[in-house]
Amino acid sequence: MAYAPIREIKNVIGTFKHKGYDTSFDYVINSPEDSWLPVVNYPHRVWVCNNPIAESGWRYANVKKTVVDIVVDEDAYGQPIIEKWSIKNHLTFDNYARKLGEYWDFYDNQTIRDEGK
Repeated sequence: MAYAPIREIKNVIGTFKHKGYDTSFDYVINSPEDSWLPVVNYPHRVWVCNNPIAESGWRYANVKKTVVDIVVDEDAYGQPIIEKWSIKNHLTFDNYARKLGEYWDFYDNQTIRDEGK
């Protein structure tokens, strides 16, 4: 399983399983400010590490209904090397992520208040 790190959980907009390995992946919207690839072609970042506490790695991707075009490397000319993954159990949950984000904001603020005593 590859999850987004806890600090990113409120930004997760969906999850899916890779058909070949039955591994779950979370994904978020790609940020145009720090993207070296056109966001129009790769609108998502798929989290690929399995440690939700430490900094996790991610890959540029275009998550569709049943497939993901994911950047796995770059060639000698700086062009992306793409793999096409067949996926299943694709769920999108923008409203759920927003609600979860509100929970985490509350939790973070409560922790800060408790530590300040």
